[in-house]
Amino acid sequence: LRFRDRKISWMEFGLWSCIWLGVALGALFPRWIREVSTVLGVGRPIDVVVYASIALAFYLLFRLYVKVEQQSQSITELVRKLALEKRKK
Repeated sequence: LRFRDRKISWMEFGLWSCIWLGVALGALFPRWIREVSTVLGVGRPIDVVVYASIALAFYLLFRLYVKVEQQSQSITELVRKLALEKRKK
C-alpha cells in the first residue's frame, strides 16, 4: 500500500519484501534454518534466528539514525536561510 502511494522507494520496498519473504520461507521450511545453523556452526536453529534478528535490528537502527541526521541537517539549513531572509527585511 505504501509503495503504491509512492511513500517508499524501490529499494525500501525490495528490502522489506526480502525480509518478509525470509520470514515466510523460514516458517514454511524450518529445515533450511537448521541447515544454515549447521553451516554456521551454531548449536540451535533458534539461535540463528535470534542473531539474524539482532543484526537486522542494528542495521535498521543505523538507517534510521542516518535519516534522522539528514533531516536534522535539512532543518538546520532551512532555519538558517529563513533567519537570514528575516534579517534582510
